[in-house]
Amino acid sequence: MLAVCLLLAAHHTADLTSNVAKPQTYVAAEAEAARFDFDGAHGFYTAVVTSAELAPLAWLAFDARLPIALVRFDDGATALGLGDVELSAKARIFRLHALVVSGGLGTELPTGDVRRHLGGGHAELAPFVAVPTRPSLAGAPIAFTALVADHLSLETPPASVNEASDGGGDGAPEPAHGSVLGPHTEHEAALRLLVSATPVEHVTVRAGAESALRLVD
Repeated sequence: MLAVCLLLAAHHTADLTSNVAKPQTYVAAEAEAARFDFDGAHGFYTAVVTSAELAPLAWLAFDARLPIALVRFDDGATALGLGDVELSAKARIFRLHALVVSGGLGTELPTGDVRRHLGGGHAELAPFVAVPTRPSLAGAPIAFTALVADHLSLETPPASVNEASDGGGDGAPEPAHGSVLGPHTEHEAALRLLVSATPVEHVTVRAGAESALRLVD
């Protein structure tokens, strides 16, 4: 399976909505891209993600995502490397025809280098509820998903990655609280809306937007 994802606003627990409607066992390669503009840092990031899902039951699935990210700042600075590894458990709670309600818990492990803007610099928990649906649109293989997640940082990183470094750096702007790939506060709720399509078998294209509500600075 190949998934191509374009996120208008990206968060570090990025793929909690993946396949919540129909748990199954698979391994996938994903390509992601987004534009960021946060705390003086401007540019693009792209990532190639290896993901896997294991579904021991028809209503339960466990996921893992391993991203390799490239951050390109508008001033010419770049960073390439491993991002934050994501793990999640998802269960289908309710289903009525094409409407599905699922819930679960995602976690982020601080495997990305915060000094190079590739990781958030801390572990995170993210309980979530997702509502995917596949309406009949002239037989088109299109799905819509709404997701609400509560992102809770388990550690307090420096206010800026400058505070975590020894004065070195790659010349890129220094965003507050971790990585430009997922700017965030200590505790926030997020609403994500996604639309996905499968134009050919084993290839899925997704696009979406996210809005966050700050709960703790």
